[in-house]
Amino acid sequence: MPVQETLVGLTRLRNASALRFALAVVLIPLQTLRIVQPQGEWGGVAPERIGELFALLGVVLIAGLVAVALLIASWLLRVLGWGNLCRAKVRRFYCVTRIVVLAAPIAGVAVIIFGAVIAVLEALATGLEYAPSARLPQGALGMVLAGLVLVLAADVFEAVATLDLGQIYGVKILSIASLLLLTNTALSAVTNFVQLPAWIPPLVALPTFAMLTAGFHSARKTAVGSLPSREQQEQQGAKL
Repeated sequence: MPVQETLVGLTRLRNASALRFALAVVLIPLQTLRIVQPQGEWGGVAPERIGELFALLGVVLIAGLVAVALLIASWLLRVLGWGNLCRAKVRRFYCVTRIVVLAAPIAGVAVIIFGAVIAVLEALATGLEYAPSARLPQGALGMVLAGLVLVLAADVFEAVATLDLGQIYGVKILSIASLLLLTNTALSAVTNFVQLPAWIPPLVALPTFAMLTAGFHSARKTAVGSLPSREQQEQQGAKL
């Protein structure tokens, strides 16, 4: 039934937004650690602080693994959620959104990795030593930029689709959140080229995904109201 597909899709998108909110919570301290970490050589660490250093590295490792798990889980839920809305035939554009959300991040990461490999091979071929201030070769830089565009394209398509959902169900918070998502996507892109603190995008992401979670939940309640009375009672009591 199309309405049931819509309910499942909205539930998955709501849960995906909640996971992305949790991801932002994890990323903020991780990005802060990058800023406040000591600039000296590791060999200069006092012996009595080696235990603290390894404990900190362990915390960072665990937090990083949690972040990766949240990222993958939210991505899968987004793909499945837009797939449900596609099958519900709410909008054809949601089918396009599903394809972009599925394929663009995979293609983007693959292109970025390929660009990194090119950079390493060119450095080895020319005998250059790595330096933090060294610029990527033009070919590798182009590949990395193309990969970033592909990764961010998923959020752009999703923001447009979310704005449309907000209009369909009359959920203003969903429409506002879609504009915040576009803003957060732009900040993520700018951070790669301008010397902005790395914690700014995840900080902006907190209200964005909080509003998306609330918006998808409100849209789901509106969709439940369109069910026949018996099905409405069953859906309200079910935990999707």
